Parts: sequence; C-alpha cells; structure tokens
Amino acid sequence: MDAIITAAAALGGAPGGALLGAWLTGRQQQTQRRAAFLEHQLRDFYSPLFPDYQSMLTIFRNNLWLAEAETRSHFSALFEFV
Repeated sequence: MDAIITAAAALGGAPGGALLGAWLTGRQQQTQRRAAFLEHQLRDFYSPLFPDYQSMLTIFRNNLWLAEAETRSHFSALFEFV
C-alpha cells in the first residue's frame, strides 16, 4: 500500500512541479516586460518632455504609444497651445 502511495505521489508531483515552474516563469517574464516598458516610457517619453514646447510636441507625437491614457488626453490641448 505504501508503494502505491509513493508511486502516485511521484507521478503527480512531476507534472505539478512542471506546472508550478511554468507559472512562476510566466509571472517573472510578465514582471520583466512591465518593468522594461516602464523604463522605456520614462526614458523616451516622460524625461525628455522638459526642453521646449516644440520638442515636447514632437516627443509626444513620436512616443504617444508610451503615454498613459490620462496623459494622452492632454495631447490636443498641447497641440493647440503650441
């Protein structure tokens, strides 16, 4: 009886461990992708926005995909201002 329980635990543990490993790897990759996007967003969109308004408009237009939805709503006002 003990041998059957041990064999069942071994057979169930292998796929369970593989699934757990795949899930943890997926979460780590998702976190890394989010961190890379935030770094890209800060480096290429938000940090160069301080020089002058014309440059600001160009940076905004070229990197609009990096902007938060809240920030995108201000694009038309900036465009009209410049």
